[in-house]
Amino acid sequence: FSKVIPTGNNMTILIEDETWDKLPIQNTEIAVLDNYGNLVGSATYTSPVTVVSVWGDDLTTSVKDGLAISEEVSFKLWNSEGVCEFTVSEWKVGSSDYCVDGINIAGSIQTSNNLIIPNATERKLLRVIDVLGRDIDPNSNTFSGKVIFKVYDDGTVEKIVL
Repeated sequence: FSKVIPTGNNMTILIEDETWDKLPIQNTEIAVLDNYGNLVGSATYTSPVTVVSVWGDDLTTSVKDGLAISEEVSFKLWNSEGVCEFTVSEWKVGSSDYCVDGINIAGSIQTSNNLIIPNATERKLLRVIDVLGRDIDPNSNTFSGKVIFKVYDDGTVEKIVL
């Protein structure tokens, strides 16, 4: 997930390993979203405790860039297997409603079985470049022993040594 820009007020969510119905794998990212699906907090899963800072709306700007007071949060997990949602069904401390300077501790988490797996076959090759960033013809056979990069529309890049 992308980085969240701090807005000046936040809430902290603690997630202990024993609260998960299924422990995330290493390098899983946790995203916290507002009612519109905007990212308002993110962290990488860490054992035994994961800490996520969730940012509130900066009322000095004209755009909604965080959570409103008492706005409920939702969660997603992202890893190499795909993306899925999870809900905190019980809280030890606090709730899923945003409050400035709140410290909330999840008590029980239920992970959705609806894993959204990215389909790599849908991506399209945008360009092929050399190590200097110059466009090259991917069908040319003059690149033996060189490194090229295939750049796709989903932001992925493949390095190929010929």
